[in-house]
Amino acid sequence: MRRSSAGCSRSASRTTPYTPLLAAGSWKQPEGHSHAGPVHVEGRFAGFVGVCEDITTRVEMEAALRESEERYRTLISNLPVGLYRNTPGGAGRFVTANPAMARMFGYDSVEEFMQTDVTSLYESVQDRQTFSALILARGSVEGIEVKLKRRDGTP
Repeated sequence: MRRSSAGCSRSASRTTPYTPLLAAGSWKQPEGHSHAGPVHVEGRFAGFVGVCEDITTRVEMEAALRESEERYRTLISNLPVGLYRNTPGGAGRFVTANPAMARMFGYDSVEEFMQTDVTSLYESVQDRQTFSALILARGSVEGIEVKLKRRDGTP
């Protein structure tokens, strides 16, 4: 009886999903993949060799991270106080802001607010430079008062 390699070439391999049997005898449908290729002995097909990887834990962790990030975004977006992050330095650009922050400064949307140069919100450019220098030097700032202005220039 002649055995066939069922169309597999010497270099052919493929990745396929798999369902392993656990030690306790239960089936588990993991996220994962296997990679297998043919084995030839003395020029003849002798079988397959493969590697299986169960990535279920990684996929579950990624899903949990996405859910956590969504909860964070929802929390930040719905807070009634303005929150933001911006880059350091004299000019500075906004990295993130919530809707309350945009409304406080007279913007119709967060996207519009994010296009604003951070310095333009300060009544004094020097205040921005001083504030930024303190944050860079100390890592955080407490008890410092700065005068800011809305989009229309009002305090």
